[in-house]
Formats: sequence, C-alpha cells, structure tokens
Amino acid sequence: MSATFSDEELELIKNSDVDEAVNILYRNAILDPLGADYVHDFIDNVRNYVEPEIKITGIEEFDSAKIDCGVEQVLMGDQVVYTGIFGDRDAILSLASVFGMEEFNEIDADSLDAVSEFLNLTNGLYVSARSDNGIELDLDPPMMYPSEQTIVGDDGTVFRIGLDIGAGTLYVVFSVDV
Repeated sequence: MSATFSDEELELIKNSDVDEAVNILYRNAILDPLGADYVHDFIDNVRNYVEPEIKITGIEEFDSAKIDCGVEQVLMGDQVVYTGIFGDRDAILSLASVFGMEEFNEIDADSLDAVSEFLNLTNGLYVSARSDNGIELDLDPPMMYPSEQTIVGDDGTVFRIGLDIGAGTLYVVFSVDV
C-alpha cells in the first residue's frame, strides 16, 4: 500500500496541525480508520504528556527496518495490533524523563520502563475506545529494546511515522491485522 502525495499535501503533513496531517494520510489510503484513530490518539498523548510542539517529519511503510532503541507492545484479540515507540537516544531519553518525571541520562531498563508506561497508557486508552465499539483487545506486556534492532512485519504492512519533539525524533510504529 503506497500513495503519492502532492507537494501541497507533503507540506501540510509536515507543517500543519496534526489533525489535518492524519486526515490527509487517511484520505490517501495510507491509514485505515483504526490506524488513523491510533496515530491521532498517540500524537495527542505525546502533545499532552511530553511535548506540545511536535511536527510530523514523515511516514513510511516497510517490511523491515532498523531502529535505535525503544519499546513495543502487541494488542491481541479480535484484531492483532502491533505498536511501538522507537527513536534516537535523545528523543527516547526526553520522553522517558518527561513522562517518568525524573532525569534519565542513559538507555537502560529504568528509562525504557518509563517509555513502556507511556506506550501502555496510550494503548490502554486505544483498547478502551475499541471496546466501546465492540472490538475486544488485550495488552501483551511491552518488550524493551535498549540497542539497535531490526523490526520485521509479519503479515501486514508496518508504518513508521516520525515525530520531531525538539530533543530528537520519535517514531510511532504500528500495524493492524484485521
């Protein structure tokens, strides 16, 4: 699944408010309704809990990709939803420090635990909203990756959306197998 964006749409994705960017991704068949809901909710949580001034730096679809560090969590039930937060060291430490309300200076179990809690919060809200629509999902425990890993998509397309949070770039990574 890929789409071609006009120059105007690319600029809107990178420079406009996040709501409009997610709408453009949805209209261009990059995101299905569930994916659009997830990305929108994820970005709202980054704005509310980590950094209010963020920009989408891009979106890509992949079968496999190398990541620096981060966490992932799978939601299982009526659907299988793969989710993750990855990024460069500075972005992950910034998210961990702000959300964990303490200063983290290295990627370790404690800093990644704070990132896992953020992902768990986001996914918990998503699961609750899906339940209201009759879709039952359970949260698997988050997995932590303190060093470079390769993410491989199994049966579906995996999307990675870059978010500039000032301290670096975070990537929300997800795939919905319906």
